[in-house]
Amino acid sequence: MKDGSTIKNRGVSTLEIIIALAILSITFAALILLSFSNSSLALDSDLNNHGLAVAREEFEILRGESFSDFNNLVSATSTIIGQDGDPYSGLYSKDISVSSITPCRKKVSETISWQADSRPQGITFASFFGSPSVLSQLGNDCGGEMSAAKDWSKITETSAVSNLPSAITGLDMKNGIAYMTASTGSTTANFFAYNTKNSNFSSLIAGNGFQALDVAQNYAYVGNASSTDQLQVIDIGDPENLKLISCDQACTLLGSNKPGQSIFYFDGKVYIGTDYSPSSHSAELHIFDVSDPANPVEIGNLKVWHSVNAIAVSNQFIDGVEKTICYLALSSTDASMPELEAFDVTSPTLEMDAKTNTLPLGFFNPPGTEYGTALFLIGNKLYLGRQGQGLSKTTESEFFILDVTDPKNIHEIEHANLNLSTTDGVYVSAIRAFENIVFIASTYSKKPIFEYDSNAHQMISISPWASFGVNGMDIENNQLYEVGSKGLHIFSPQ
Repeated sequence: MKDGSTIKNRGVSTLEIIIALAILSITFAALILLSFSNSSLALDSDLNNHGLAVAREEFEILRGESFSDFNNLVSATSTIIGQDGDPYSGLYSKDISVSSITPCRKKVSETISWQADSRPQGITFASFFGSPSVLSQLGNDCGGEMSAAKDWSKITETSAVSNLPSAITGLDMKNGIAYMTASTGSTTANFFAYNTKNSNFSSLIAGNGFQALDVAQNYAYVGNASSTDQLQVIDIGDPENLKLISCDQACTLLGSNKPGQSIFYFDGKVYIGTDYSPSSHSAELHIFDVSDPANPVEIGNLKVWHSVNAIAVSNQFIDGVEKTICYLALSSTDASMPELEAFDVTSPTLEMDAKTNTLPLGFFNPPGTEYGTALFLIGNKLYLGRQGQGLSKTTESEFFILDVTDPKNIHEIEHANLNLSTTDGVYVSAIRAFENIVFIASTYSKKPIFEYDSNAHQMISISPWASFGVNGMDIENNQLYEVGSKGLHIFSPQ
């Protein structure tokens, strides 16, 4: 009995040991899992905290870079690579989304993302970035606030000004005041200022009738339809007391008797374009220093062998060096000649010649022979409008969106056919853009205004309310302004 009892007790002890070992194994497993869980939580917390720090640092770097090169602030995706030995290097990705509100203001969001225990994590910073330098370069005329969140496909007319001549040629909005030009000759009013806030109206008789204008600071620079004094300067410091600044021969284009038909102000200089004459060797682009608006001085000109129908100017970096680039919409009628050319005008000189010593940096030559007629530059996107195709053609586009990040290599982003083909002589007269919304004005009375959504790649006509062509258009503070043969019309989105 004694031996049997001992054997039995030994069996029980062995069983107890096995059970104890199993319990200990489960306990240790739980402790190990808890340890791993705690480590995972610690790693998550570490990655999250570092991700927040990275997001803040990268966003401030982005803001700082926008001050030095605002135009190149564009959407991008990249992986953040740290210094050698950085344990976080390559763990975070950066996605930057940028949309241009005006040439001086952009909406920017930056998302830093990473994987934590196979779970996607991320943090987003968003803000509006502005460029005081671009604002100054454009003469404090940047278009005010605009929002693509409103329904711009449905607009209503909020007011109109009809007591204007039928020959309105241009419009520039600034601080709620519509400045307009007219080709009415030298005996009737041809420059107007209308205050949209209180309806005050003033006018001025000057020059021989005006073809184009650009407002900067307290002055309006206008193209005069004359063989002399083609540049006119008007003091608009008091919009109700307009004053023509007399500049005598200083406002006459050197070597040219062609009227000023296009104009652009940029960084203390005025660029004025004229018609081309096969019998003349005079330049078609003239550059004036207007740092003293009362005493403009022509400092450069450029022969491009075509009429200059529209101008856009911006500072851009080329090979790491900041340059002033001038884009010209030209009257090329040869399919082999471009309708758009870009020139380096950083250091303008007189008697430059595009066929000999000053070739364009870059160009864009879409199919067909229609003139380039309108330009609008915002960031690194350049919008180009052309003549209608006339009755003979129906397939060539009149509207293009171009990438000019590298002016030496301009390439098309997309294009659209407006079908301005039911009559000859019509053309795109003005373009304005913000975020993904683009307004395109034409002189065709049946299709005066278009809206293009660059996100949806869709063209929508919003012009059934109009029965006249549009000669000038601008946008400011969520309103659309346009002028034509029936005065000034103001529209708002629903």
